[in-house]
Formats: sequence, structure tokens, C-alpha cells
Amino acid sequence: MKYSLLPLFALWIACSEQQPVPQPTPSQPMADLSQPDPTPSATSPEALFNQGRSLQARADFSGAEGRYRQAIASAPDNAQYPYYLGTVLHATSRYGEARAAFEKSIQLKNDYAAPRIALGKLLYDVDGNADKARLLLEEALSLAPHATEAQYTLGIIQLREGLSEEAVNLFSQLVKSDSSNAQARTQLGLAYLQQNDLVRAQEELQRAASTAPYYSPAYHGLGQTFIRQGKVDVGQRLLQRAQQLEEEATQLTPHQNSLRQNPNQPPAHYNLASMYARFGRLREAAQHFSQAITLDSTYALAYQGLGNLYQRLGSTPESRATYAGRARALYQRALQLNPQLAETHNNLGLLLHSTGDVATAVEHYEKAAELEPQAGFYQANLSRGHFELKQYDSARQAAERAIQADPSLNGAHETLGDIYAAQGDWTNALSAWENIGSQNTTEALDQKIAQARSHLSQ
Repeated sequence: MKYSLLPLFALWIACSEQQPVPQPTPSQPMADLSQPDPTPSATSPEALFNQGRSLQARADFSGAEGRYRQAIASAPDNAQYPYYLGTVLHATSRYGEARAAFEKSIQLKNDYAAPRIALGKLLYDVDGNADKARLLLEEALSLAPHATEAQYTLGIIQLREGLSEEAVNLFSQLVKSDSSNAQARTQLGLAYLQQNDLVRAQEELQRAASTAPYYSPAYHGLGQTFIRQGKVDVGQRLLQRAQQLEEEATQLTPHQNSLRQNPNQPPAHYNLASMYARFGRLREAAQHFSQAITLDSTYALAYQGLGNLYQRLGSTPESRATYAGRARALYQRALQLNPQLAETHNNLGLLLHSTGDVATAVEHYEKAAELEPQAGFYQANLSRGHFELKQYDSARQAAERAIQADPSLNGAHETLGDIYAAQGDWTNALSAWENIGSQNTTEALDQKIAQARSHLSQ
């Protein structure tokens, strides 16, 4: 499988010259910058430009374009304004207009590195003009020797054009100055791979994957190094991991874009956190659940989500107990804010059940099942709780409801068999256990089935 290098033309706005985009605090609601200023003539070019930057950070490219054009009209000699206008035009695939804006910026300020980098990317990605792109990037580096974006982009071009030695030199400089730069280290590994230097390629790609464990190109390249060494099984697993990460990235992108557009909206953080949690990226999930709570301390779903994370943590009995305590507090807070959260009731029930407080667990299972009666696994948990409290009739009814809602719930079938066995009804117990199917049995279940057959054979 041939490895495809990353596209160049996702612009890294303003490289080393970029200033932080000011963000409003939660106590300062964000102004609606998407609408034209009612009195633009009274607004300074700098204020218009800053509004454009804020809109661009939120992916409102149309609004940003309007602000930048207003700033240019008010201050036509400022080279920064057409450069940023070019970046939003580029982002919306208006390449001809973007090229003109970058060229205008260079014309106004001949020692300005950023538009040369952006124009170099555009010329290579859109026109395939490697020579002109190289020239612009080399000029940018002569003006700003530490412009990492120029080095990276030039390295990509050299690698794509088959000049692997030049690419190795550029990417080596980048990782020397920043050892955590997983993108540059990945490209360094790919440059070595192009030279068939498998040892150094594998070393760099493994370090990249260690630094950025969710960066799919590192795994893609690493898979190729193993395949070339004849370790096909390992290589294929790494390529599959790369594909999985690419698919996850595709699913994450809409939520990341939504957050970019709505940075102060708790649901945007919650939705992204939920996706991170689904993919096992618990640290990132916790950060965004926590941010949702910071923005809105009454946002019950975020407490639920954070509680779910804590319930999954802990590698020792002591740490699991600590995390379980935190999860319990978060679930209780979520239910104080919204008593109608079925998932929170169920998960709090599971936590209490695991600590031996079965009676209180059953109360929460009952509430979860009441709120979502068609959720079979809530009924299955309720059934198990009633069974352990020796409330067999209630346990049997809940197990039957669980199986009716979802016949594939093996736990409900097993609990139903346990209920019959506890009442001495071995025929129905055996029937319930055998409904699970031999492919899903456990050693404990096999022993129960053997015991039932033994009783029936007497």
C-alpha cells in the first residue's frame, strides 16, 4: 500500500507572527460579529482586523472576509490585512483571489515572510509549481530563519519531489529544535523510508507515534517499515490502526468544527467530549467535560459524562475506589440538577451495586427502567439486583422484560436461569441458560448447566 503524504494547503495562519486570538470570558458574552457593524466608518482598521481574526478563529470565513476588506479599505497600505484576507479566501477554495491577496501583501511589504509561505503552498498544491514554491519558501526562510512552517512545507515539497536528502535535512532541523513535533518527526521517518533506511525510519516513526498516539500518518508509515522488513502481520495491524484513527478523525471533525465556531457553548464541549470518550481518548474527554462544567455549572450531562470516565479509571483496587468515589459524587450532582437522566441512575446503580449497596442500587435501576422502559440492559441490571435481594418474582419479571426488549442480552438469560434454579425449577433454569448459546458461555455458566442436567437426570 502506497503511503500518501499529508496535503500542504491547510494554512497555518501567520506562523511565528501570529498573535493569540482574544476570546471573551464566560461572563462576557461574545458579540454577534457575523452582522455588519452599523457604523463601520467609526471603527478603526485595527478593530476591524481583530474582529476578522476572531471570526476566522470560529470558522466564520464570510464574516472574517468582510472585516478584512473593511480594514483594507480603511488602511490600504497595511500588508497584514491582505495577507489574512488571502488566508480566508484560500480556506474557501477561491485560489485566484487568494493568490492576488498574497501577492498584494508581498508588494506592500517585501520583507514579509508569511505571505510567501502561504503563496508557496498555494502554488504547489493548486498549480503543482514546485520550482516557484521552493523559491518563495526559501525567500521566507531567509527573512525568518526560524519559521518552522516554511521549513516543514519546503521539506514536504522536497520529499514529494523525490529529494529525500534535502527533506531529511529540513525535518532533522525541526525535530532538533522541537523534539515533540510529531508531524515533522513523521515526515523525517518517511524521508528515511524513501531512502530505504528502514532502521532510522522505524525509530523516528515509533517516536512520533509515542509523542502523538492518535496521529494516523505515523502508524501508516510505521506499518510500511515492518512490511518491508517481512513482518507483514505487524505491519498490517499498524496500517489497520492508521485506518481506524483516520475514521475516528472523520467522525471527530464536525464536533471539532462546531466547538471552533461556538467555543463558549457547553454543548459543543460536551458533544466533542462524548466522541473522545467513545474512542477511548479519556484525557481529552475529561478536559472538555470539565470545560462544559466551567462554562455552565448546572449542565447535568457534563457531570454524567465525567462520572462515566471516572468509573472506567483505576489500575489498582485503591485507585479504583478513589475514582469510584469521584464518579458517585458527580452522578449525584447530575441527578440533583436533572433527576430524569436514566443513564446516570443506571450507572450510579452499577457503582453502588459493586460496593454491596444492592438495595439502593435497585432504586436507581428502577428509576432508569421507568424513564426508559425499552432499554433492555436497564431491566437486566434491575433483574440482577432483585435476584440478589431474593426478590424472585420481581427479578423474573424484570428479566423477561429485558429479554423481550433485547433477546441478545445474555446476562438477562443467565439471571433468569439463576432465578429458576434458586426456586428449584431446574427445567426452566436449564432452558434459560441454554438460550445463551455455546459460543457465549463461560466456565461458571458451563458449571451451572452441568448442575442443572445432573439434577434433571436423577
